[in-house]
Amino acid sequence: MQGSPGRTPMPNTRLLVLFGSQTGTAQDVSERLSREAWRRELGCRVQALDSYPVVNLINEPLVIFVCATTGQGEPPDNMKNFWRFIFRRNLPSTSLCQMDFAVLGLGDSSYAKFNFVAKKLHRRLLQLGGSALLPVCLGDDQHELGPDATIDPWLHDLWEKVLGPHPLPLDLSLTPPGVPWPSKFTLKFLQEVPSTCSEELCVTGTDPQGPPSELQPFLAPMVTNQRVTGPSHFQDVRLIEFDITGSGVSFPRALGVPHSFVAGDVVLIQPENTASHVQQFCQVLGLDPDQHFTLQPRELGVLCPARLPQPCSIQRLVSQYLDIASVPRRSFFELLACLSCHELEREKLLELSSAQGQEDLCEYCTRPRRTVLEAADSRGSGAVPDTPQGAPPGPLLQLAGVSGPRARERLVLRLPPAGPGLLLGGRVDGAADTGLPDSRHGLLPGAGAEGVRAAPAPGARAAGVGAAGSPGRSLLPGGQRQVHAG
Repeated sequence: MQGSPGRTPMPNTRLLVLFGSQTGTAQDVSERLSREAWRRELGCRVQALDSYPVVNLINEPLVIFVCATTGQGEPPDNMKNFWRFIFRRNLPSTSLCQMDFAVLGLGDSSYAKFNFVAKKLHRRLLQLGGSALLPVCLGDDQHELGPDATIDPWLHDLWEKVLGPHPLPLDLSLTPPGVPWPSKFTLKFLQEVPSTCSEELCVTGTDPQGPPSELQPFLAPMVTNQRVTGPSHFQDVRLIEFDITGSGVSFPRALGVPHSFVAGDVVLIQPENTASHVQQFCQVLGLDPDQHFTLQPRELGVLCPARLPQPCSIQRLVSQYLDIASVPRRSFFELLACLSCHELEREKLLELSSAQGQEDLCEYCTRPRRTVLEAADSRGSGAVPDTPQGAPPGPLLQLAGVSGPRARERLVLRLPPAGPGLLLGGRVDGAADTGLPDSRHGLLPGAGAEGVRAAPAPGARAAGVGAAGSPGRSLLPGGQRQVHAG
């Protein structure tokens, strides 16, 4: 996907957006900030807080922080290292005196520590000499229109502040919605199937010497998957055992052993999309599931999905990396509008992606839990006109979003009575009737699920029991220690 001809960001303006996200909402808001900056001719970089070299923060003139609050006032996993650093007592009070900043928080007002992370970060940045452009934004998941009810007016004020010292040149105007923005990835199709199967190498290759991590997981075979509720019960509760022999992870926590579990720890689940959904998605976009491609980032600081094989097949990309079973956000319809060739369709999609169309979006997607796949393949529904086939391959990752371990799909760990393994208890809720042709199921279907990827989160305490899945493999990365949604 290409941007408007002749468009280059103003070189004198450097905007950095740093996010801490647990379920993807904060990252989605950060990407929205990047798109709006592009429309205003502003150069913008987007990174997770823990992937950014925090020592470079003293050289940044303009930074927007987008932070979720998880659990009882905890920072998300991908900003915990930053969180520990920024609260060091030995940091000088003038450390960030050259930096203008703004903090956007995402939280849930039903929790006692509503937006605790954003509020505390805002105060700390002021203590370190930073200059706040605006009061902290407190997005609330409990609002009937969601956090956008607070975010939209806050962003309007933010751009006025940012563009005050950096106004658009007289010969330039704000790019209207619906104009395609540049893709962050270059997806190049290969003419021939590669002789070396990089996908199999990606599945089997692990680091036998290092501890399990997100990039070097330990593949634990599932040896037991037993239903513990009766066949007539509306919930499918299962007892699952993984064999973690040779993983280097111990249970119970041993003195001096950093990679170990204690009772109450949880694992996060990364389910695979079903074969039928993969086929349907490929048909909607006119893609060949057996086609292989290579994926390269176009921008500095942009990383390809972890463990994505190079080259990779479309089938593997859609089944294991694209989040086509999630409920689409506003950005999804904005991107669809960019891909649409029909004026009526573009108008409807842009309306769903606008602040004024959030009631319609809630009625169309949020309440019935309509998925990305269903929204993209909505021809004939009357709600959204036909979506074009043969869409450019570049926006694939932006269209469906990259899937990761699900914070809401949790399994509680406990020590097995004997033998090297983990026994995991979980729940799959019964199907819900939403008025759509297909019933709503959890991200992990029942015994018919085709695959499960489990990412243990040492140190995380389970607030409840999450969904369990069916036979598959467990990926055991470390370093994830909080799984509450936020």
